Amino acid sequence: MSEFNEDQEIVLDIIKNWYNELDAAFLAKEGLIVHWSSLNGDVRNKGWVKLKLREAASIVRATRVPVGVMKYCTEDMFRAGAQEEGRTYIQGCTVVGDAADGYFNYNTKAAIGAISEKPEHKLAVSLIAEFVALDENVMWCDLAFMYEKALERLSIPVPHAVLRNKFLRYGLSGTQFIEKRNNKRYNGRYVIRENGKLRQLICIKLPHRSGMRDAWGTNEMRKIITQAITCLSK
Repeated sequence: MSEFNEDQEIVLDIIKNWYNELDAAFLAKEGLIVHWSSLNGDVRNKGWVKLKLREAASIVRATRVPVGVMKYCTEDMFRAGAQEEGRTYIQGCTVVGDAADGYFNYNTKAAIGAISEKPEHKLAVSLIAEFVALDENVMWCDLAFMYEKALERLSIPVPHAVLRNKFLRYGLSGTQFIEKRNNKRYNGRYVIRENGKLRQLICIKLPHRSGMRDAWGTNEMRKIITQAITCLSK
């Protein structure tokens, strides 16, 4: 059972979401958080961004954490977040082929960052196009559920959550949809209590649409999935 209080749980969830969005890793020996991204703000100039724990804490504290719980955004919280998400490595290395268990291979991870469009990418684009056509906002959890069901219909293995989210964000790129967390109580974030713990929810919103669909009927979801799959063959 977690010994964190309610405010600490909020901060921990924010940190875990941050790790997952960036596909970041914590290298214990170096005390660094690394992720593949723009090095200087130019999206064409990408490489390994390496942050010290205090730098990561400062960035997340300033950009994501509600004022009332900022004091809990600590270096230890970043260690805990990486551990809970399975993103902790002994240290980084650069080797040809596979690295030993527990080591982060910069070569392998960089290769993963290159996009070659796969059926999963195309499905994400097609599914999100349905929500564009519907002109509807949607919770991330509902979008992910429909995406996974569509993959099953196509007999495509459902990827782990981090990779699934990468496919969905690929589909969102180029659309007007933006990821938002929205709840008046917690600095614009959707937060619910689930199994006695706080869980932060993400929504996908269109700039011109207010409100949020928080319930989709089975037949409605089936229709959206079927239409997305049908459009793949056109």
